[in-house]
Amino acid sequence: MAKRKGSIRRTLFGTLMIIVGVVICSVSAFIGVDVACRSDIDKWMPIYPEAELVSTDGAGFIRIRASGITEQIYYTDDSPVDVRGWYTDYRREITQGQFNGGNAETAMGGSMATTQRQIMEDPDSDGTLIRYYSECAYN
Repeated sequence: MAKRKGSIRRTLFGTLMIIVGVVICSVSAFIGVDVACRSDIDKWMPIYPEAELVSTDGAGFIRIRASGITEQIYYTDDSPVDVRGWYTDYRREITQGQFNGGNAETAMGGSMATTQRQIMEDPDSDGTLIRYYSECAYN
């Protein structure tokens, strides 16, 4: 029986193409998840207008407020009552017309991201500290 020429070369090329395909698919999936995480976090936990970044702990996998875990603290001159009111109005606006529109936590049940926000008085001034915590595609 005659040996076919180039069969090892074709096998190696085919194997290489499979590996390249797997890498491309994996990178595309990771970027897609990162973009979806960022979109969810920005929708459900926007940064308060004109708030100044005080600190960041954890930067996610690639970027802040996307896949991975990020904790940030912002400062604003506004009072805690004003900040809470702004977030209440914002949540009411984005959940309006949804089945559980009155309950934002239930309305965002299909979200990929876990978000938490804590509003507290700044002990060193008359302003407000806002702590943002986000986790997405982590576990």
